[in-house]
Amino acid sequence: MNDITICFTQTPLHLAVVTQQKEAVEALLEAGADASLTDRHGNTALHLAAQQNEGDMVALLLKHKAVADFANVPNTAGLCPLHLAVLSNSLTSLRALLRSGANVEVQELTSGRTALHLAVEQDNISLAGCLLLEGSADVDSCTYNGSTPLHIAAGRGSVKMSALLMAAGADPHKENFEPLFFREDESCAVDKEEEEEEEEDEGYIPGTTPLNMAASSEVREILTGKEYRPGTVPVPVPPEGDMRSLTQESKRALCQALEEQAGSWERLAQSLGLGILTSAFRLSPSPASTLLDSYEVSGGTVRELLEGLKTIGNSRALTILQEQGMSEQKPHTKISTQELSENVMELKLGPHEEGGVCDSGVETSFQNPSLFVSESLCGHMDLHQSPAQAEA
Repeated sequence: MNDITICFTQTPLHLAVVTQQKEAVEALLEAGADASLTDRHGNTALHLAAQQNEGDMVALLLKHKAVADFANVPNTAGLCPLHLAVLSNSLTSLRALLRSGANVEVQELTSGRTALHLAVEQDNISLAGCLLLEGSADVDSCTYNGSTPLHIAAGRGSVKMSALLMAAGADPHKENFEPLFFREDESCAVDKEEEEEEEEDEGYIPGTTPLNMAASSEVREILTGKEYRPGTVPVPVPPEGDMRSLTQESKRALCQALEEQAGSWERLAQSLGLGILTSAFRLSPSPASTLLDSYEVSGGTVRELLEGLKTIGNSRALTILQEQGMSEQKPHTKISTQELSENVMELKLGPHEEGGVCDSGVETSFQNPSLFVSESLCGHMDLHQSPAQAEA
């Protein structure tokens, strides 16, 4: 009963693999499910598992000898599970198949490419390295037209892949079965006598080597034996801001103020240019805290934070930043209350200004928030006074 076929000739085992139900797969195999049955594309359960990024399903299936026997069987497209693992960029599936004894030299049926040819075509260094080091793949394996993986890498101008294959012992002078044609002007220079000799004896027509196919001078240098030296990638230096000057107490108070007002931290993220990370911030127990940490890492400044808070109209957060944040900063970054007040005043837009654009490039409306903040901060208290004086 477990081998009954349904839509698209898929068996329950196929469906259990596709839906990644490991317990169901195990139960079906224990009950005697036929692992040789294929869907309409000729895929066994192992073929389908090899196309998944996670290799757990492949490893589970290969524990059963009845499944492992089909590791080298092609589907209707001529692809074996090993080929599908490479095409799906699944390193774990590839390793599981190699450990189970899958034939690393098995060729797909359309042009005779091995898994190594396919990895080179995708310029996938990790998969090619796995096939060479863990699978002991033949670096000079040939397709039906005699092309090796190095022919492909050289023809596509892949410097890193060419260097890897050369390090594994690839032959840059190996000819394929494609004749190396002369250019038209060179062929015209052949005299009549030589043409007559060729007619009598066709002679040797050379094939094309990886050197002939080298698509760049860098690849040619690698193929002629020059040592490959990867370019030095400069390590990006993170920008330095002054967010570290805020104390933990100030940050906690800011986070509370941002999370109490609905939508406040989301609008602040947009204003600070971090809107694209909003979904990630929501996964945190304290989205506002994660937002401030990310802003600090990106080199954010207190001044820009002030502008962002003013833009979203969160007067409580602005007041917290003014009252608590600055008095506990380090000496070399200390900002007086007066300077902070001046910053707030400088950021305030007049009633005649209708809008603007933040540093992040996000267009926002400033009119209402500016009036709201202006009234809350300036209309009822002098910014140069302490809160106690203002209340008095």
